[in-house]
Amino acid sequence: MNYETEKQVFLSCYGSYCHTCDWFSGRIRARSEGARRMLAEFDCFPKLLGEDGEKIAKAMQSLASTSICSGCQQEGGLNDRCLIRACCHSKGLTHCSECPAFPCKMLSENPGVRKFKTLENFAAIKREGWEVWVDRQWKEHIERSAK
Repeated sequence: MNYETEKQVFLSCYGSYCHTCDWFSGRIRARSEGARRMLAEFDCFPKLLGEDGEKIAKAMQSLASTSICSGCQQEGGLNDRCLIRACCHSKGLTHCSECPAFPCKMLSENPGVRKFKTLENFAAIKREGWEVWVDRQWKEHIERSAK
């Protein structure tokens, strides 16, 4: 495993590990498309969901065709849809943990940061080092994928 690649590409600016992300892995797209197809096949949108059926169908189609999340390093700096990533890139940083203001208000109040426990991730990285942390994330990812 190339740790430099893992930390540069598969760790978001704010500290979530991409391989465990439902957006990055495609789980959101696959599940949304499967559910959308099943509901469409049985004509469930208008019959079961009433007047909101069309809105729900469009929302599911949108989820089924989404790209990676806005905070992902895979997008590079071409389109900074993520305010956190834009902040990192404007300062020439790869990750928020490199910033002297870490953890800032924008980072600590972000719902995704709380959901993915990214402040805890950065604390573990600081404590364990990149290689140990990436190894553990990769092992957990493989174990989850096998289930």
